[in-house]
Amino acid sequence: MPNLVQLMASFSATDVENTILLLMRCRQFQIDGSEACLRKMLPLVFSPDKSIYEAVENAFITIYIRKNPVETAKNLVSLAVDSNIGQANGSSCREAMPQVWWSDKWVPKNLLFVCKFME
Repeated sequence: MPNLVQLMASFSATDVENTILLLMRCRQFQIDGSEACLRKMLPLVFSPDKSIYEAVENAFITIYIRKNPVETAKNLVSLAVDSNIGQANGSSCREAMPQVWWSDKWVPKNLLFVCKFME
């Protein structure tokens, strides 16, 4: 897994995108360390490279957003508790994730309470 974390810092967008896809597959098959590596992927959402941003966004949606709002809330709470993305960027949980993720399309407005209690 340490090699995959290093690949996420690559200057090649293709390396980063393929690493994200591989980490998603590792998580699917419950490979040790994959969840922690995926959390390290989240700050890449601030990448100026659109393809990297989109790869992170797609991974986030695939992994954490579910049709069942309760399951989505549990996933987001787990992500917020175990991640330091907000601390790393000096911002709150909600501010740390792109506004598009908080739209009705991805995260129902009634789930925003999750971050209010996590801050």
